[in-house]
Amino acid sequence: MKGVSIGDGFEISRHPGSQGMDEISHDADGYHRLSNHLEGLEGGMTNGMPLIINAAMKPIPTLYKALKTVNVVTKEVEKASVERSDTTAIVPASIVIENVVAIELAKALTNSFNADNLARLQEQLAAYREELRGY
Repeated sequence: MKGVSIGDGFEISRHPGSQGMDEISHDADGYHRLSNHLEGLEGGMTNGMPLIINAAMKPIPTLYKALKTVNVVTKEVEKASVERSDTTAIVPASIVIENVVAIELAKALTNSFNADNLARLQEQLAAYREELRGY
């Protein structure tokens, strides 16, 4: 991977602050964001909106137009040989990124709640969500 951003990431930094903020609304269901420029992450915490993470990988090196290189034996400039390489790297890379993010989110969740099993964690998370509804 060559780059990772949360949601609008670097793109939103090119706009005025007023265009990068998510307005807040309240109704019978509670508080809501009217947009998701923050892509679910606000002040280092998730805010209930979908968490959107973008990743960029370097281009796949398969080139059918050979680039110049130097022959290490003759030291002469010549065209590199054309080889077919991994043309399906994007799918496995996306699976790896998704799982790395899942592991980090799981770590954050287990650090926030003192639970030694999934059932207890689910109970504590449900209680926490119920507590937040009171705000």
